[in-house]
Amino acid sequence: MRIISGEFRRRVLNSPEGLTTRPMPDRVKESIFSMLGGVVEGAHVVDLFAGSGSVGLEAISRGAASCVFVEMDRVSAGVLESNVALLGVQERCRVIRGDALGLSIVARCPRPSTLIFMDPPYPLVRTSIGWERVRGQASQLVKLLSEDGFLLLRTPRPHEVEVPAVGGVEGVVVGKRGKGHKRPRVGNWRDVNVGGGAGGGAGRGDERGVVGNKKGDGGRWFAPADFDKLEVDDEEGAAGGVGDAPVVVPEVRPASYEIVGARGPEVHVYGSMAMNLYMRDGGGK
Repeated sequence: MRIISGEFRRRVLNSPEGLTTRPMPDRVKESIFSMLGGVVEGAHVVDLFAGSGSVGLEAISRGAASCVFVEMDRVSAGVLESNVALLGVQERCRVIRGDALGLSIVARCPRPSTLIFMDPPYPLVRTSIGWERVRGQASQLVKLLSEDGFLLLRTPRPHEVEVPAVGGVEGVVVGKRGKGHKRPRVGNWRDVNVGGGAGGGAGRGDERGVVGNKKGDGGRWFAPADFDKLEVDDEEGAAGGVGDAPVVVPEVRPASYEIVGARGPEVHVYGSMAMNLYMRDGGGK
């Protein structure tokens, strides 16, 4: 991981071990900053879910006046602080160890802010509750933007969210499973009873249905057309009323990108991810 351009061009940054962060690829970072152009010079930046700080420090290298970093993971925050010290930019940077979606974060951001980067974890934004928290925080943050400022939100592409069903159960119940079973996967189930009897779930003709092709647990979530192909390798976990726990297939829907008080998004797709740009409603470029 390195700085691409500016004062600290080609400087290599420290990275945490393991998979605690998801650094933005250099080609994407270069594209985003090229698009922002002169807005970065003298900007007051906020980098939320900052990881090791590569985005905010790129802005600093390109002439940003200041950057507030927010990172909750202790190890990642420690690496971020070491990167700030490595570049010698402590006077222009502030590292906050905390929840980027916390109520106090908005109060600790500069007024006005020029650039606000949000890079929430993908598992968070793939649940309806998590995605609503992200959108809610974004709606508060856009109020802080200068007239020429941007909020940039990174999301998976395509982006679907799991939606809680009526009664607080996420998805559609299609049967029962034994204690040893985890989420159902294609190839793991046989003779699934999808009828409406005791322990059963949505029938084959039930339009509540199941949205297919949702990745998870190493397999893909199955659509109604897949039910005839499913197999079981747990004798006690056969669906259709046998076992201890209901089998629930999450219902998923496309994510809504509307943010209250914001104009946008302007969407830029990079393979399996997207950068969504918003401006404060009523502002101008």
